[in-house]
Amino acid sequence: MKKQKLITNLKDLEKQAPIEIYCKSALGLELPEVTGLAAKMPCPLPHAHDENAQLVVFKNGRVKCTSYDQPLSVWDLAMEAEGLTFREAVEAVCEFFGIKDQIQYNG
Repeated sequence: MKKQKLITNLKDLEKQAPIEIYCKSALGLELPEVTGLAAKMPCPLPHAHDENAQLVVFKNGRVKCTSYDQPLSVWDLAMEAEGLTFREAVEAVCEFFGIKDQIQYNG
């Protein structure tokens, strides 16, 4: 049986899945309060091989690991923190927020 392809508009789902809430409630990770443009904390993700890696939290709610060197979405954080595939991460995050029924697949 062929696996169905995910065709959901992830940007729409991401608006309903705030990264701060997912980090705190699902991952047990308290992000620092952003008082300026950004705040930093030691990166807790397993991909951070560099002991000096920082998780940068921006005022707009985005996060970036200095070791990974690119912005991380809520899906990226679920994949990295929980060892999930992309599809599993989308499903896990959506289930956490009660919006799993909004995921669409082809076929």
